[in-house]
Amino acid sequence: MESPTHVARKYLVVAVVVIVVVAAIWLTRRSPDGAAITSRTVAIDAAPVGEPETIRTTIRSDDDPVGTLRLEGQVIDADDEPVKALVVIDSNPPRELATESDGSFVFDQLTPRTYRVAARAGDAIAGPVAIRLTPRTEPVILRVRKAGRIAVRVTSDRGEPIRDATVELRDQLAIATTTDGEGRALFEGVAGGWHVIKASAARHASAYVEIASVTDGETKVEITLGAGVTVSGTVVDPAGAPIANARVLP
Repeated sequence: MESPTHVARKYLVVAVVVIVVVAAIWLTRRSPDGAAITSRTVAIDAAPVGEPETIRTTIRSDDDPVGTLRLEGQVIDADDEPVKALVVIDSNPPRELATESDGSFVFDQLTPRTYRVAARAGDAIAGPVAIRLTPRTEPVILRVRKAGRIAVRVTSDRGEPIRDATVELRDQLAIATTTDGEGRALFEGVAGGWHVIKASAARHASAYVEIASVTDGETKVEITLGAGVTVSGTVVDPAGAPIANARVLP
């Protein structure tokens, strides 16, 4: 007959073996990241293929939050005389204002970040300049200088000039004008560099061109508009309700 000690050792060995087997089974049924693996198998290739689904997306362009900072400055000419000018800052949405008689300007309710500021006075411009706005930012001085011109001519795909076409210089200092009877439009006070110009007219498709202009002198560009069609539709929110006063861009 086995002694009580020997019997106890046998039960202890059996218990250890059972624990090891259970632990091994448990570990083999775990994924590498520790998540339990279920016994359900998903047949991916057997899933039915349906028709393409229309997905409603929401496009947001949030306005800048209302801040507590101010950006002050003055626009002057080459002789340090104050200039009446239009000043633009690239906040979201962009803001613009006319300077006071002494050339001063103030943008308020700004947040601490980097802004680009520019000014236009007739055919003279200043900037754009980048300004890191903090509570300690000093007033900025914008000195206007003479700049170049861009002469645009808009024609149809038959080579005929288009009168009253809208032509837009899409810079920070944006300018819009219309063509004359010869399909011509002129932008003055344009800094040298790359610019995007959009031309549009009734019953024609809009067109965009990217050009490089010179600081001094005139840069010429020809834009041809093809025949267009009318596109209509409805702007809705994610729930399908119509949205009033939405801005739709071509």
